[in-house]
Amino acid sequence: MKYFLFIAGFALMAASLLAQTPKAINYQAVVRTANGHVLSDRNLNIRISIQKDSIGGTVEYREDHNLTTNTYGLANLAIGDGTVLSGIFDSIAWGSSLHFLKIEMDTSGGTGYQYMGTSQLLSVPYALYADKVASVSDTDIQHWNTAFSWGDHALAGYLTGYTETDPIFGLSPANTISAADILNWKTAYGWGNHALSGYLTSETDPKVGANTLNFIPKWNGNALTSSSIIETDNEQVGIGTTWVDSAVLLHVAGIIRADSAIKISDATGKSDTVNQITAFDFDTEKLKYQTHIYRGGILTYISDESSWVDSVGDFILPEEPPSPQSCPGITTITYEGQIYNTLLIGTQCWLKENLNVGSMIISNEAGHLQTDNSMIEKYCQNNDPAYCGIYGGLYEWEEALQYILTEGTQGICPAGWHIPSDNDWKILEGNVDGLYPVGDPTWNIYGWRGLDAGGNLKEDGTSHWISPNVGATNSSGFTALPGGARNGLDGFFEDMGVTGGFWTSSTNGSESGIYRLLDNEHMTIRRQNTTILHGYSVRCLKNP
Repeated sequence: MKYFLFIAGFALMAASLLAQTPKAINYQAVVRTANGHVLSDRNLNIRISIQKDSIGGTVEYREDHNLTTNTYGLANLAIGDGTVLSGIFDSIAWGSSLHFLKIEMDTSGGTGYQYMGTSQLLSVPYALYADKVASVSDTDIQHWNTAFSWGDHALAGYLTGYTETDPIFGLSPANTISAADILNWKTAYGWGNHALSGYLTSETDPKVGANTLNFIPKWNGNALTSSSIIETDNEQVGIGTTWVDSAVLLHVAGIIRADSAIKISDATGKSDTVNQITAFDFDTEKLKYQTHIYRGGILTYISDESSWVDSVGDFILPEEPPSPQSCPGITTITYEGQIYNTLLIGTQCWLKENLNVGSMIISNEAGHLQTDNSMIEKYCQNNDPAYCGIYGGLYEWEEALQYILTEGTQGICPAGWHIPSDNDWKILEGNVDGLYPVGDPTWNIYGWRGLDAGGNLKEDGTSHWISPNVGATNSSGFTALPGGARNGLDGFFEDMGVTGGFWTSSTNGSESGIYRLLDNEHMTIRRQNTTILHGYSVRCLKNP
């Protein structure tokens, strides 16, 4: 795997609080994988080379550093304080030529260095060159005779002083304007004293509105007038009203129309349930109705039409949006000694938990470690089986499909179930998203898609997801967990608590599988293809 160093900065490191020349250069960098994941708490070796004149020029100085990145992948070192391989840092002639910094790195802490890049050292390191003038005395500076043998400027005819004048300004009328002229405006255009001649000398801009309410002005084509929008000193907004309810941020007097969708992320406010009659039979005195649920004055739910009920004497119970349900006739299944709950979403029957099947193997190097050997093998985050008990196993793509590389294959799922295809996931996304239904073209693109499908699939709260867990509601009941991944390009585990990746049985090339990704900073869901070496979670889908 190729790694990138993202340079955070250089700074001279002072040797003491006195006027002593710095003897090293602070260097910071964030170490990431090609996928953009930081390498946190990683022991690694960095080789520093200072080249003269050009990239690839003579190496004046070379040293090695062994260090460990912090939680955020940040590496700190001081150039000049490493294990010296060649050259003398204090002897570098910074001011005599250009200098370039070459970086090499071995992420395993060994000596198999990989070239990271070379960049020119600009002004900051050359402060080291200031050490060369430490021996110049006051007399030397006064006479300029030590550095270049120029002699005493005062005696040798050199320029020692100069009074600057501006000939352009001297010819300008502004050159003769006095303070009194500016006060009375009488010199520039002969207007005389404004205070005596009736000219505008002050303007008052009256406050729009009264008390704590400020009507936001609007332009009517000729002048500013008050609009119907007001804003309080507490940054509350009212539309079409002369007052704002102190308990809300937005107070609207009238009907709100949304041509696409309105997202209600907090349902703890005022809730009203209305049963609206949709049909009435005068002969039988029976009626049909729909249940409408309003939250904060916004219609958030409409039920299907009811069956015929008596119009007199029947108590009509308000309906609530349906809660997640298990699959008809299959509440749970037992597979390889573990119990899995089922979940009905639309017409699809899913397992509610990540699959945790097979024998754990240790990941300590890159590449395919799970093999076609007639047994199911799994990785557990950080090589700890306890994490498989929480997040399920992590599987390479071919292992998940049990090496039958056919879309919709059973793979490691129980009999009658299969590894969901890319299209199966598109149907799931359309069923749970608040804006884009099943079949919408948005599900065919790669990258982050949808409105809130990711949030509706993620477990809510921060019991397993690291804050902020944006938009997580788990309204679908899918309870997606952040099992992270096993990076197949270096063998390390990453992103537990931050991301949850799920394999599909679909491929986008011989060495590439399509997967879904959820993370703690998005309420959307990502469709992507990646190397089949990586280890991700697996959910099973019941065969039609």
